Amino acid sequence: MSEEKQGIYKLFLMKPKDAWYRLSKEEQRKLVKKDTELSEKRMRELGGRNVLICDCFWSTEDWLLFGVEEYPDIESVQKSTAWFRKSGWFKYFESRIILGTAEMPAELKFEGDDH
Repeated sequence: MSEEKQGIYKLFLMKPKDAWYRLSKEEQRKLVKKDTELSEKRMRELGGRNVLICDCFWSTEDWLLFGVEEYPDIESVQKSTAWFRKSGWFKYFESRIILGTAEMPAELKFEGDDH
């Protein structure tokens, strides 16, 4: 593995908690609008980007949406998570996160492969 820093991809799954459903539709709308604006600003500051956000509720009852974000390094991921914690977002949403790098795992690489 190279000593050069690799980008970090963050896959997240989200679903609302009971506190979300106790908000009025207007309060939900304002919270999402505020979060979207602050998230875009935060991503620019951290050098990251939103890759995609997908509606998956139609295919699973467990999760409302999933998305992928790209960060330049692990420190940026940690700062992003700290921001969400401080913002109170986890009061309204449960999430699961998987972090990874854009490469084939060593366990799946075999001698002579070009990948």
